Amino acid sequence: MTFNNFVIRPITADDVENYFLFIESNRERIAPYFPVIAQSTLNVESTLEYIKKRVQRAEKKEYITFVIVDIEVHKIIGAIFLKAIDWKSMKSEIGSFVDQGYEGKGIVSQGLSMAINHCFWVLELNKVFFKIHQDNLRSIRIAEKLGFTKEGVLRQDFKGLDGKYVDMMYYGLLKEDKGA
Repeated sequence: MTFNNFVIRPITADDVENYFLFIESNRERIAPYFPVIAQSTLNVESTLEYIKKRVQRAEKKEYITFVIVDIEVHKIIGAIFLKAIDWKSMKSEIGSFVDQGYEGKGIVSQGLSMAINHCFWVLELNKVFFKIHQDNLRSIRIAEKLGFTKEGVLRQDFKGLDGKYVDMMYYGLLKEDKGA
């Protein structure tokens, strides 16, 4: 899937070094929100193992990782995750992050929109939802911009790296909300 000078595609084993560099340059920013990724990609070798597991889970349609690539510089600048895909309820959690230098340019919104369409029209899911850290105002704005509805607060639903529990905002989007 291509938009402007960017492509969104599933992660592959060929992305190891590029993905590691992307995470490394954004590690401090993403660690509070994505601690598993931050801790699973500490060097190229661990990043290879992380990506192998993600590819295996994607083949089973359990967890799909997309990367956003800047075509001009051949650099991974973002990631989108379809997590906890629930085939009984036909829903998936979605999450994302982008390189700090690419924030505020609509890239994540466009990439998420394409991933959401993939959820509804390719995977035929009924619902996509965000669980957003209560302090992540940028992600809350993106969810609202994309038409998600705030459905509630999940109290103490996430344990941060500091060991403290935080509330998560739950935003949902139904396939019928997209005109289906």
